[in-house]
Amino acid sequence: MIVTDCLEMNAISETIGVARGAVEAIRGGADLVLVSHRLDRQIAALEAVYNAVLAGEIPESRVDEAAQRIWKLKRERGLLGSVLPSASNSLLAQEVAVRISESAATVVRGGELLPLPKSAGILSVWTEARVGTEVVEVIEQQRTLGEALRSEGYRVAELRIGLEPEAPEAESALAAAREADVILFASYDAGFSPSQSELIRRLSGLTDRDRLFGLVATRTPYDLLSAPDVPLYICSYENKPTMMNAVAGVLSGRLPALGRQPITIGPHARHPSSR
Repeated sequence: MIVTDCLEMNAISETIGVARGAVEAIRGGADLVLVSHRLDRQIAALEAVYNAVLAGEIPESRVDEAAQRIWKLKRERGLLGSVLPSASNSLLAQEVAVRISESAATVVRGGELLPLPKSAGILSVWTEARVGTEVVEVIEQQRTLGEALRSEGYRVAELRIGLEPEAPEAESALAAAREADVILFASYDAGFSPSQSELIRRLSGLTDRDRLFGLVATRTPYDLLSAPDVPLYICSYENKPTMMNAVAGVLSGRLPALGRQPITIGPHARHPSSR
């Protein structure tokens, strides 16, 4: 069964539109279309798909195929019977999450700089959402990159900042960075935040002493474009605890960097296996 991501993302909603995106997704083979937030867009998507079927743009056989796949999966999972399915195996789910995370962490640039020396004093700048939106959840996370690195045996100072760091936050980060041997910035959609991008560039440009700067993109993999000269760049694609453990493992050398770059980022071409 093929499920889309939410079609309200800007790549769809601000180009062909959510309604047209739903039609194209089903025509292309998607079985379940997600429109996760706005009711008006959900209604528009339903009406667009309905009208596309009436007009023959989407064959009824395509809709039947999608429905059969969804019903088949529900039957297999025990969702259509009178007895509720048994509880999921949380331990197995965690094992799978760990395996996926450890396979996904991607070193795009600077692999030759790893592992980080255990003697290094590290500053971890953790960017966190403090205001919720349709696509951003506010979650107070304890297992940050800094915490994960401490578990790897590093001496870490961590500074939390907002997605749009204000001047006092930026100055605190710059002051702390001058005392560090390694600066690791966990970015969060930096391309959408001028002040976050500017802070990344200022931190990476500190030249008063020999130190390493690394950028870990915890959401979109394109944050490198905001600071294209950083020496170390890692994509984690999310910032949840299991992935932060995986990134810390790669930084320490405990884990190999198995992730393969799925898209082209500036001069760094996507891995051939992703074609």
